[in-house]
Amino acid sequence: AAVAGDPNTGGGGGTSHNGGGNPNAAAGGSGVIILRMPDANYSGTTSGSPTVDTSSVADKTILIFNSSGSYTA
Repeated sequence: AAVAGDPNTGGGGGTSHNGGGNPNAAAGGSGVIILRMPDANYSGTTSGSPTVDTSSVADKTILIFNSSGSYTA
């Protein structure tokens, strides 16, 4: 059977063909956008629901978008 791509990886979907009919296909995985900036440059103005990480990397803010949204500098 066809297998869909993993979410937030951008991976391609699989296909299968049983030899007797039309091939089956599955959707590709959704993508992810990651923005990293100095804490001093982060405006805090976002839309959508990004994950905002200010603790993993010293003096950096990391925004992770797994769906639609925006960041305004």
